[in-house]
Amino acid sequence: MAAFLVIVARMRPDLYAYIRRAFFTNPRFELHFDRRRVRRRRVKATPTFDRRTLDRRTRPEIDEEVRVQGWAAVAPGQVGG
Repeated sequence: MAAFLVIVARMRPDLYAYIRRAFFTNPRFELHFDRRRVRRRRVKATPTFDRRTLDRRTRPEIDEEVRVQGWAAVAPGQVGG
């Protein structure tokens, strides 16, 4: 298992390539594109039936890092869901 997971914004393939070349010779790291498309439930109205019991995005600061700087590094145990 990887010691760190590095998530790169899907709109930054240049950054993904740079990080892969510069830092990913060590197998303790995993590099991934952020696979999420958009924030769920953009409509502010409360749904009549919510199938989700838990929001899987339990670390909004990770979302913010990916959005602002284009990447975030986290320990696998820190990722929610």
